[in-house]
Amino acid sequence: MTSQYQAVFVLPSQTSMRLGACGWEFSSENRVAPEVLKSLVEAMHLQEQPSTLGMEVYEGDGMKLTASVDDRGIEHLFFQLRQRSPHEIESVIRGRNVEVFAPD
Repeated sequence: MTSQYQAVFVLPSQTSMRLGACGWEFSSENRVAPEVLKSLVEAMHLQEQPSTLGMEVYEGDGMKLTASVDDRGIEHLFFQLRQRSPHEIESVIRGRNVEVFAPD
């Protein structure tokens, strides 16, 4: 059994969001800059894991980061936080033309 986690998304600015039958759905013409991913991986001391199905995966102490990538770039970043705070993410990406979304 896996432990509970808090879901946190990093999305491009001006992303529309809706809760669909299979979970949160996002739509945006914009993409997350690769520098945002690089900054988060470095600041959070994450290690790259095997990628699968267009998803880049990184893990570190108390968190897992999955980058959803399509042919236009990074669609969004999805964090699974265990004993970590969304504020840590926000402090790294402040001023980077992205937004943090943590559904309740």
